[in-house]
Amino acid sequence: MVSAMKKLAERVGRMFFRHFFRLLLPAAATAEWVCVQHVAALLGAVPPPWVHAAAFLGLWVLNVALARAARGRLPGWQRAALRAYAAFAFTAMFGA
Repeated sequence: MVSAMKKLAERVGRMFFRHFFRLLLPAAATAEWVCVQHVAALLGAVPPPWVHAAAFLGLWVLNVALARAARGRLPGWQRAALRAYAAFAFTAMFGA
């Protein structure tokens, strides 16, 4: 029984790290929206439920586009904007 659980844990670990970057972008989109929604709620904004799904999808598409754009060379101001956005995304995921 122990070896079966050990094998399962090893398989799950390998699968997670194999798909880490594919999982990172939707996780970042979720964390970003949670942070934005938290601030909006503090200000009294209550969006309809469909906005949550639309915001998540929009942020996920934005994250994918920015990840692809980061592969090429960007001018200074675009590189700085990308770094600021990445800092917000990682802070939202790990700081919240």
